[in-house]
Amino acid sequence: MSSKRSVQKHEKSTPKRVEGSGRSPSASTVGVLMSIQRSWFLISLSLFATTILQSCLSPVYGNLAAYQYHKPLTLSALTISCLTYRTWKGPSRSWAQKVAVLLLTAPTLTFYLFRYSGYLGPSLGPLITGIITTFPLTVITAVATCKNSELRSNEIPYANIIQRYGVNANTISRVINAVILIVEIDSVVYNFATRYFNLPSNHTAVIQDATTFVDRVKKTKSYKYIIHDVFTGGAEPIDLFTQEFLQGLNAMLEPDGVIAINYAGDLNLPTAAAVVRTVLSVFPSCRLFREDVRPSEATATDFANMVMFCRKAAGPFGFRHPTKADFLGSQAREYHLLPQHEVDPSLFMKVHSQDTISKGKTRGFETSQLESALGHWGVMRSVLPDAVWENW
Repeated sequence: MSSKRSVQKHEKSTPKRVEGSGRSPSASTVGVLMSIQRSWFLISLSLFATTILQSCLSPVYGNLAAYQYHKPLTLSALTISCLTYRTWKGPSRSWAQKVAVLLLTAPTLTFYLFRYSGYLGPSLGPLITGIITTFPLTVITAVATCKNSELRSNEIPYANIIQRYGVNANTISRVINAVILIVEIDSVVYNFATRYFNLPSNHTAVIQDATTFVDRVKKTKSYKYIIHDVFTGGAEPIDLFTQEFLQGLNAMLEPDGVIAINYAGDLNLPTAAAVVRTVLSVFPSCRLFREDVRPSEATATDFANMVMFCRKAAGPFGFRHPTKADFLGSQAREYHLLPQHEVDPSLFMKVHSQDTISKGKTRGFETSQLESALGHWGVMRSVLPDAVWENW
């Protein structure tokens, strides 16, 4: 009797084994959790590294050009690695070591390729750099993750890596000597403007997306002047030129208020015409000026900086002649303060389609924006030599 009871007690106190695993359920659970932790660490590390590497390309090639191949290369790397990882030999530990090696060498390779940016250009440069750095890093990371998952009897489906891997400018409203409010999406830009560009202290700063800010205050705030200046990364953020956003700015103007909208890009592209048509559909009275003389002959590209002055009230308007006090001792202000080189808005009505830009319907303008960004790269490379951009 006593021996039978002791056997029964022993059976009750012995944890059940998982058939064919040789491990208890608790040990298996801990193993799975550790596997998940290692996998997510590798993925997070790769995401952080590839994002930093792509960000490093922006000063050399421009923001839009730098990221034009990032998503296709990442998806291609993930697809290839997850479909073929079983053919890759070696334990998971060795693949994790390969990730570490690539993390150390990728920045050096990126900087080395910068010296050829003038030769490669804004299309081939980011592509070749991505193929040599971020593409293999993503492949090796995914393989290491899949190998790590196999250690726990495939209890973490490797296909989930594709689903989870993907989880994870700017408006400054400013008038010299009369700053009331600045809306800026990036706090770093604001800090640099304050520290290095003598931004006057008599202002209030709001660090927020301009679309969010306008939606929040358009029914409660009104302003005499609004300056819409959002050029960044070689192109304009198209969401800040939609009819809905501009209508919000119009609602924020006082009855006799004025808005100045800056647009920099290739004026021969469809996006420029769509922007002008959208602005004219919202504001009843506008005058357009470019910073230089319009080419006398038809050219393939016409990259220029253009400012659209608009009033909330209908009717013609002009500009007073500036005085010496208006120049603030600046020769640049003396030359540029009075608008010159007026552009006939009808030029933008004769070309391309008659569409305006609406919220949620901006995807069709992405190609045009990229073309404009590539053109801007060429303009900036003519302003400063390649070495300046390559050694930023």
